[in-house]
Amino acid sequence: MQLIVLGMHRSGTSGVTRLLNLAGAYFGPDGIATEPNEENPKGFWERRDVRRICDALLHGGGYDWYRLDGFSTDRIPQAVVEEQLAAFDEVLADLDQHRPWVVKEPRLCLLLPLLLPRLDSPVCIHVTREPLEVALSANARNGMPVQGALALWELYTLHAMAASTELPRVHVRHEDVMADPVATTRRLVGDLETLGVSGLEVPADELVLEFISPKLHRQKRSADQRGHQLNQDQLQLAKIIDRGGIHDVEEIPALSTGAADELATLTRIDDLELALDRAARDQRVQERRYRELDERHQALDRQLDRVAETALDAFDRAEDDVRAMNRGRPATLANYLVALRRTVTPGMSRRDPTPFSRTLAGIDKGRRQVRGRAGIPSPGAGTGTTLSGQDLITRTAPPAEPTGRPKLAVIAWDVGHNPLGRANVLAEVLSHDFEVELWGAQFDRYGSRVWAPLRDATVPINVFPGRPFPDHLAVVDAVAGEIDADVIWVSKPRLPSLLLGAVAKARRNRPLIVDVDDHELAFFDTDDAVPLDRLTRRGDAGLDLPFERTWTQACDPFIGAADLVTVSNSALQDRYGGLIVPHARDESLFDPSRVDREAARRRLGIEPDQRILLFGGTPRIHKGVVEVLRALEELGDDRYRVIVFGTKELEELKPHIGS
Repeated sequence: MQLIVLGMHRSGTSGVTRLLNLAGAYFGPDGIATEPNEENPKGFWERRDVRRICDALLHGGGYDWYRLDGFSTDRIPQAVVEEQLAAFDEVLADLDQHRPWVVKEPRLCLLLPLLLPRLDSPVCIHVTREPLEVALSANARNGMPVQGALALWELYTLHAMAASTELPRVHVRHEDVMADPVATTRRLVGDLETLGVSGLEVPADELVLEFISPKLHRQKRSADQRGHQLNQDQLQLAKIIDRGGIHDVEEIPALSTGAADELATLTRIDDLELALDRAARDQRVQERRYRELDERHQALDRQLDRVAETALDAFDRAEDDVRAMNRGRPATLANYLVALRRTVTPGMSRRDPTPFSRTLAGIDKGRRQVRGRAGIPSPGAGTGTTLSGQDLITRTAPPAEPTGRPKLAVIAWDVGHNPLGRANVLAEVLSHDFEVELWGAQFDRYGSRVWAPLRDATVPINVFPGRPFPDHLAVVDAVAGEIDADVIWVSKPRLPSLLLGAVAKARRNRPLIVDVDDHELAFFDTDDAVPLDRLTRRGDAGLDLPFERTWTQACDPFIGAADLVTVSNSALQDRYGGLIVPHARDESLFDPSRVDREAARRRLGIEPDQRILLFGGTPRIHKGVVEVLRALEELGDDRYRVIVFGTKELEELKPHIGS
């Protein structure tokens, strides 16, 4: 018999595979398994050759184990399928000499239909685990969003059920293995014998207990916690599994719409990370070329310095010779004759040069030209007053210990109001894979403190003063020198953020990404960009402030010049191109189990009989706050209350809603 263990990643399939191996099922020769690590200290019990075959099939269709938007085996090219089936035949040649054998690989949930024609007596063992535990384990291992992991669990489970519909199969719950590994192993062996599998024996209790450790049951969750995380289709699928009905489903349901959306989001995030990886690789190539050019430039500089030193020495010697001649009797006579000529010649000024002064002036001019071309400062030249970036910057948190991960700087154009929100979203998206810091100006118009909702943000924020032009140029130049990042991501194409990003890129030659989450020109009731050359002909008072209308119009044409453009929705993608990075939030922050509901209501002064409507966005008139209040007034029910955030924008609403 050919035993195929099916189950989503992090479902406990490794443990069940090892139990079958202890019961006598052949796994493979020594050294064929993936090595144990912190994720699976008892081993993965996956064959590396089977993993390679599955990866090649998925990659051939443009997929990966987590990148499964629109998955279908029909999209895998036939040439790839034939090549990997030939490789699978070689694996089977070894396995079929040792029946019964067992193979476990989570990707087989998706790919088993391609391999079934090569199997003559397959038996499937479905391993399931509480879906919340699967999702949290994937989150802990891969930093994957919980909703995305639940979508993968749904996809893997449905495909495994569909692939094994016509095959003999048994069902094992991970929770049963952890709770009573000995009894569960006995039941598993007995169920397989009932299906006609021979050659298995129940392993000794001590072997089972030595391998299965309840301490390894992590991310424990129960079915009553699902309602906050699973959608309705996923809840129904989980209930079928709970009652052991996985084999009784006559018609396999389609993937839920919510799961399909989450899989599409995972793919978009992966596209962004791949683009960043490519940008980082290109950056390394550019840096290598830059170093080579810099070495050549330094060699030329050294050569030029030597030539310049020789020329300056020659000028110094010539000046010494001229001054020595000027002190002799012939020079005294010559100077006397020139003075006499100045006196008697009409139109000749007493300031007209003497032959010696003309020669000295020529020497000094030549010396200045040599110094200028060689970049040598003149003696006594002042350096001027410069701003210190370190003195300008205030950090909301001390620097973290280096982790060795790539560094990402996300730049907001102002930290005093809601532009910081989108920048924080971008920072959180990649905080699992990058050392991320936020940077942004604090303009007086928008207050003197960081925007209230993000004052306790986990990502460090580097705040510096925003000033009118031309002073802001000096601030940008000083702050840009402090941005030490491998990638620079500008949030919103306003001049304060775009200018700082461009200068920081120029300083260190780093990739520059520009993110567009709003059509910024719409805030000024215009759709017209302004070429830079027109700015010099405009007497616009708004040019003093970097974030005003005219500068925003001037920035719009430069969006496409970035190394990469990201946008928040398809409408902006149609206008600017680029990758879509939707507005995302860490859904675990909204888990009701993290909050004492009654204590929160008391803190906010909410009476027990009151009903609350939370307006979770920035309270602006165009977002419908006034309409919501009017609707509640028409209901005439005094129990209802609306909660809005007390940001600066709330003041703009008071003429419409009262104080």
